[in-house]
Amino acid sequence: MAQRVMIDPITRVEGHMSAEIYVENGEVVDAKVSSTLFRGLEKIFEGRDPRDMPYYTQRICGFCPVPHSVASSAALRDANPVEVPYNGRKLTNMILAADYLMDHIRHFYFLVVPDFTKMPEVSPYIPYPTKDYRLPPDVNAKIVEHYLEALDVQRRSDTMVATFAGKAPHIHGIFPGGTSMPPHTYRVIKYRSHALELVEFIRTRMVPDMEAFAKYYPDHFEFGKGYENFLSVGLFQQSENLQDRVIKPGIMVDGEIRNFDIRSLREGVTEDISHAWYEEGPEDTKPINSTVDPAYGKEGAYTWVKAPRLNGKPMETGPLARMWITGDYRNGISTMDRLFARVVETLKIAEYCSTWATELKPGEPHIARWEVPDEGYGAGLVEAVRGTLGHWIKIEGGKVAKYQVITPTVWNGSPRDKNGQRGPMEESLIGIPVENPEHPIEVVRTIHSFDPCNACAVQVITPKGPLKKFRVY
Repeated sequence: MAQRVMIDPITRVEGHMSAEIYVENGEVVDAKVSSTLFRGLEKIFEGRDPRDMPYYTQRICGFCPVPHSVASSAALRDANPVEVPYNGRKLTNMILAADYLMDHIRHFYFLVVPDFTKMPEVSPYIPYPTKDYRLPPDVNAKIVEHYLEALDVQRRSDTMVATFAGKAPHIHGIFPGGTSMPPHTYRVIKYRSHALELVEFIRTRMVPDMEAFAKYYPDHFEFGKGYENFLSVGLFQQSENLQDRVIKPGIMVDGEIRNFDIRSLREGVTEDISHAWYEEGPEDTKPINSTVDPAYGKEGAYTWVKAPRLNGKPMETGPLARMWITGDYRNGISTMDRLFARVVETLKIAEYCSTWATELKPGEPHIARWEVPDEGYGAGLVEAVRGTLGHWIKIEGGKVAKYQVITPTVWNGSPRDKNGQRGPMEESLIGIPVENPEHPIEVVRTIHSFDPCNACAVQVITPKGPLKKFRVY
């Protein structure tokens, strides 16, 4: 008989999350992943001026606000098209890329490194969550040094964001028509100097540290596969053509890469709420028509996250999906491969940043005027750090009539759908060997490999009784 194991809360993730796993004969045979807070922000957006959305949607998450601003601006631009100047697109990409560097470095060093590295014997690292530390003492010590160094280094990526977006997090600079801050020479020099510093850090610290994990934990290439379904809408749009992106869009279904029209997501995504705490909505489950009315305690439900599907398929999204589709990383699909692909992407994007800063055109336009339409419908699709992000907006009478967001963690951390298909993260846990069910570190490492951001997926809570206090390691 399978042993039920609850991991609640899962620490070193964004937001509040739990996992219910069943272990039999030393491996996971079933899993349910739950985001345990309710967002509700879509209801707050209704009735607002659409021009507020690039600001308001950033409040979904303080860790990754820039992609929300980019996606929201794209949705508004889709509802009422305007041609973005060259500098506006380039600067938008540079701000977004800098945010990627911040997020990837923080995830690797502060959320993943303690999974594989024996940290100093002081709070908050003790008591240790596992005895499975395999790094030689000298390698372990170097990675701890880099962990401490990263505390300062990742701050420079925030400085890069603020250089052209006013501040970080919750920026001021991105709009449907471009960016608000012109590319003055001193800003360009400042941005590029930090980008070059980050390139050096990633090459000499982050990449070797990742290679050490891969060398001493080779078994982590053998589990965490999940579905062979990937989704990426591509990254860093270069022109009015949605397909024209530096990191190309694409999908993989059952291990086969296929051509992909980004606009197909505008209408082709459905959301299943059979196992999510939401009231049943209309049969048409396209995002713009999906219910946002909570129904906590609904029979059969176990999470606040809905189950988005593309042509009925659960789709994994994120750095591994992007790097696999572009051909930059195709070693395999596993817990360790997700981590490795993220590091590969980090270096790639840092190099883009240092180059793009030399391609701006000081003195030329950087923003175009965008007008609020009386009626309109738009979808903004962008790759956020953790994967595909979609914003859908319906405008009536010049106001937001309906707003819907599907974040990467909603794709990856989705529950079962009405057909019983697990979400990608749940599926990746099946078959994982668990040495000690009391401390299932193998499961936690796999969940961390997705870098879930439950703050993006769910936000407000009504507690029953006093709030519990947890010590987070």
